[in-house]
Amino acid sequence: MNTLPSIPYYKTIRLIQEGGTSAVYEAIDLRSGNKVAIKALFSNKAKDAFMLKRFREEANHYLLLSHPNLPKLVDFIIDDGQMYLVMEYVEGIDMNKYLQANGPLDEDMTVHFFTMILDTIGYLHKQGILHLDIKPANIMVTDNLGIKILDLGISAKVSEGETLKKKCGSPSFMAPEQTQGEKLGCYTDIYQIGVTLFNMVTGQLPYGGNTQQEIFDSVCNAPIPQLKDFSDAVNPSLQTVIDKSMQKNGADRYASCKEFEEALLESLSATIEEEQPATPSAVIEKPKNKEQKVKEKANDNDMKIITVGRETGNDVVIPDSFVGRHHLQLIKDEAGAYFVRDLDSTNGTFVNGKRIYGEVAVDEQDVIRIGNTTLPWISYFAVYNKTEVAPDDEETKSEKRRKRRKKTQEEKQASKDKRKKAVAGAGKWILRTLLAIGTSVIMMLVFRMIMGRR
Repeated sequence: MNTLPSIPYYKTIRLIQEGGTSAVYEAIDLRSGNKVAIKALFSNKAKDAFMLKRFREEANHYLLLSHPNLPKLVDFIIDDGQMYLVMEYVEGIDMNKYLQANGPLDEDMTVHFFTMILDTIGYLHKQGILHLDIKPANIMVTDNLGIKILDLGISAKVSEGETLKKKCGSPSFMAPEQTQGEKLGCYTDIYQIGVTLFNMVTGQLPYGGNTQQEIFDSVCNAPIPQLKDFSDAVNPSLQTVIDKSMQKNGADRYASCKEFEEALLESLSATIEEEQPATPSAVIEKPKNKEQKVKEKANDNDMKIITVGRETGNDVVIPDSFVGRHHLQLIKDEAGAYFVRDLDSTNGTFVNGKRIYGEVAVDEQDVIRIGNTTLPWISYFAVYNKTEVAPDDEETKSEKRRKRRKKTQEEKQASKDKRKKAVAGAGKWILRTLLAIGTSVIMMLVFRMIMGRR
């Protein structure tokens, strides 16, 4: 597609990307003014029954899904033989561009991103859906270091063991069973996540080839590659995770995304703990466990300690599954200096985009982020009470959408009531008029009868 398409109710702004079957455009919803992303199926592909079915299934999947790391469906349009999928516009860059700008992932960012990736794909599996095209290009990194997983275009409703008539996917990320047209399952996505992990920590692909068939041959027959042969900077403990996730036989891989995540965290936890800096003797002693508050210091009138986490009982409660039960403490000491202490959280605490360990000093300019939430932390010390904070993106947007829907419904009901009132008023007027006419006719007849008798 060389020219921007004309789509009812939308103004296309620019081409975002173009693939073999479709193109994605940035556009403006002329009714709301909101920015959207529109996926347009090429006209020649719309005549392909297989692609047409998959495009419709993609729309159905998005309609039924609700996860903070999946974009929302806005509209589905069929116009003059063309099909358009209108999606929430995601601000950010794809993971390939993120890696180009920042280099391969270190241990901290590996944990940060892959806990979200595995949670999202695990959610799809619980809904009976396979993604089947997991790769960095389909993972958007948002401005706050969250993610959105895109493109369910070749996903399949799982009756576990389904096969696809056509080989669909990105050759370097396809599982052996995909290349052979064999039965697919959750294990297929597990393999693709393993390849994605390999790619994102080394910056390279595990299998190469000059042709698609050469790549397929390597995927099916070549030994699982060794991380050390591709990069000296990668934690060698990840090799066990790679080996398990990229087994040739699907039954030999991790049984679920949860099992994959647990193995990943276990493989990296020892290294992360070894690299954690020692707590200086001058700072507050680290609590014995993440649930325990430092009560003796909190009793000091000149010191404030605020605990943040997802469970009720914290001073600040954040209903976000990526936030630990008792995630961190915000500290203001006797001298008025501020500190943030991570309470050994699984998904980490990030200050200005960098994961911290133990306790670090912060000031009003520093940005603290946990899970999907950026903390307005300095304000907590001004109003020290139990607070509930919604995650930045999805909770806020969901609330706004709910309010818009409620307002629209109220406006529709008010308009409906107004019409009913108008109709009722008109009916009463007509009835009164008919009664007046009837009364006049009767009076004239009576008058004539009286005059006739005389």
